[in-house]
Amino acid sequence: RGIIYDNHNVPLADNLFLWEALFIKSQIAQNINLFINNITSIIIISDEDKARILSDYKNKPAHSPILIKQHLSQSEIAAIETFSYNLPGVFIRPFYRRNYPYANSFAHIIGYASITNDLSKSNKVPNWQIGRYALEQPLDPFLKGTIGYSKYEINAYGSIIRKLEQKTSIP
Repeated sequence: RGIIYDNHNVPLADNLFLWEALFIKSQIAQNINLFINNITSIIIISDEDKARILSDYKNKPAHSPILIKQHLSQSEIAAIETFSYNLPGVFIRPFYRRNYPYANSFAHIIGYASITNDLSKSNKVPNWQIGRYALEQPLDPFLKGTIGYSKYEINAYGSIIRKLEQKTSIP
C-alpha cells in the first residue's frame, strides 16, 4: 500500500517489511508430525501455530504454500537458513504489514487497512489488504496501486517447469 503523509511530509501510514517462513506440502519428504518436530527444534512455534499447520496440511492443495511462522527475527532466519539442508520445501519470504506510527493521535482520521478474503474487493487476490474507514477507505484504489503477478507451469509434484507470464506491479 502507498504511504499517507501529512502536510510536513511525515508518514502517518506506511508499511513494515517483515519475514515469514513457509513450506510446500509436496516438497517435504517426511511425516508432517516429524516435520513439525524438526522445525520446532530450530525455531519456537506456538501450539496454536502447530495446530494451524496441521490443519492447513490436511486441507490445502499439495502445491500451496503453508505458513509456518510470521514476524521472524534475524536469529530465526539465520537458524532456518543454517539448517535448510534438513528442511526441504521450507522457504523464507518477505511480506508487508500496515503500520500507523501515530495511531493514538490520528486513528479517526487515517482509518485502517485490514486483510479481506472477499475476492470481489481484493482484485481476486486472497489475503489482500483493503482500506477500511476514514482516509484509508476512499483512497484505497490509489493506495493499493496495480497488482503484479507471475504465472508458472508446475508438475504434479509442485516443481516449477517454466515461467509462463509476468506482469510487474505498479506502486
